[in-house]
Amino acid sequence: KLAFMTSPTAFGDIPHDIGFLIGLRVLNFLGNQLSGEIPNSFENLLQLESLDLSRNNLTGDIPIELQLLTFLSWLDVSLNNISGRIPQG
Repeated sequence: KLAFMTSPTAFGDIPHDIGFLIGLRVLNFLGNQLSGEIPNSFENLLQLESLDLSRNNLTGDIPIELQLLTFLSWLDVSLNNISGRIPQG
């Protein structure tokens, strides 16, 4: 299952409910106007293989919970205002 939002149509915080999309394999929010922190609920997306949050206005730390995503082979959080190390899974 895929979810793409690559035009600047999404804005505001990433909803915590995103963690309910447990069958998601690809999530692409490239180039939107998302703000706030990456929610810890991403830890529930255990099938996720690719996550692109680049070119947004995200802040805070990269959640340590991302290390639980053992299928995740692509992660792009560039061009945001986030900090911290990318967790190894």
